[in-house]
Amino acid sequence: MGRSTLRILIATVAIVLVACSPAAAPITTPGGGSQAPVSPGAQPSASAAVQPSAAPASPAGGGSTNWCFNTVEEVSAALKVTATKAISTDAPGIGGGCFYNDANGTPVFATSTVTAEGAVGTFEAATGGADAVTIDGIGDRAVLITPQGPLAVLKGTAFTSMGALPPNPILSDAGAYRSAHETLARSAAGRMP
Repeated sequence: MGRSTLRILIATVAIVLVACSPAAAPITTPGGGSQAPVSPGAQPSASAAVQPSAAPASPAGGGSTNWCFNTVEEVSAALKVTATKAISTDAPGIGGGCFYNDANGTPVFATSTVTAEGAVGTFEAATGGADAVTIDGIGDRAVLITPQGPLAVLKGTAFTSMGALPPNPILSDAGAYRSAHETLARSAAGRMP
């Protein structure tokens, strides 16, 4: 993965995570319970694990959403890793994100979603690079920003960026990376707001 690609993915995820604070609204899990949001730099607890929902309950990141648009089984199969936990983080007024961790708690895949005003402009800015490749049939628009990702999906006014995280071997195989992320994006797009 090139440095600029990694920076784009990290910056997008960081924007979402920095917006989360202990004072932010709790995240409602599919079982109806709630949990405190994860503060920046903290490792989420096991109780933060969630499964994907059909779409977030509040399109603008209002504090009661599930930002995990893929199942751990989908991530595991596509990336050829063992993801055991999906951890949703909410950024009220901005959107949210999701980390998929392995059994050791190491993140193997991450997504961030911006639903706030400016999401379309953010998508346009993120996908305008020389290496960007448009992928048809995913959301309203989908772009692989570089051969090693991330993959950006625009659906309505929601922008989701997704990518495998180091040290996943798929990062060194551009064809496998694209195939895996197209599969994940197709599933996720149907669950995006």
